[in-house]
Amino acid sequence: MRKTTGSGDGGWRETFREALRLFFLSIGISNSGGRRLRPDLTKVVTRQGWQVENCTPSIVDHEGKWALRLDSLPGEGVVWLADHRFKTGKIDFCLAAVEQKGGFLLQPLSGDSADRLSFSFSVSEEKGIELTLHLETASPCEESRHYFPLKMKGEWIPVRIVLSREHLSVFVDRDHVPTLKALHGHSAERPARIGIWRGSGAMVLIAELRLIETHEWNLT
Repeated sequence: MRKTTGSGDGGWRETFREALRLFFLSIGISNSGGRRLRPDLTKVVTRQGWQVENCTPSIVDHEGKWALRLDSLPGEGVVWLADHRFKTGKIDFCLAAVEQKGGFLLQPLSGDSADRLSFSFSVSEEKGIELTLHLETASPCEESRHYFPLKMKGEWIPVRIVLSREHLSVFVDRDHVPTLKALHGHSAERPARIGIWRGSGAMVLIAELRLIETHEWNLT
């Protein structure tokens, strides 16, 4: 248990530090560092460090970023990050605001089932750009939506996934309030492999994938 004093400068500083710690945890930001990885999406095309299943990958220049494009094919597809396992931490990336349906899979090594977080963009004159987030686990599925003005069509949207021991939280467009927060089925005690998932008959356009692993996430 953290020890505090009831009065004096020391107690004030300790209380302030604790408030900051809780604040940063609540918005999914940590100052504790952690192992930082930047998987090379360009190597999906050459299958170096990636396992490709039912996907036709290519690297394209879109709105000033080199991005991984998974073209639409019948059935679902996935590209697995090989030789790496993930427990807890955060996953940062950018999604293009275009018609697409993809997401991430977290699959424990001991089983065939996987948690799936999907992202689906739809564009219309009436609603503008609608982003639907859908989390499928062993628990009841969770879904939420985020809206953007039509003028943002084609632009890059930053997204952060925060994976704690119990919850998965998704922060869209640098918002400090999660668009989606739910219990996940991934065990933080057992590392899982990560895959970029492509929906059936859909394409995916993603850029700037980064991972930060840490054992200090414990969001409530």
